Amino acid sequence: GFALGETVVYYLNYPVTVQSPLRTSLTA
Repeated sequence: GFALGETVVYYLNYPVTVQSPLRTSLTA
């Protein structure tokens, strides 16, 4: 239900949140 949807959204957004600062530091 709603809890499952939030879990899916969390796991889909987590790698993006982690890789975003890494990419900026690598390209900087």
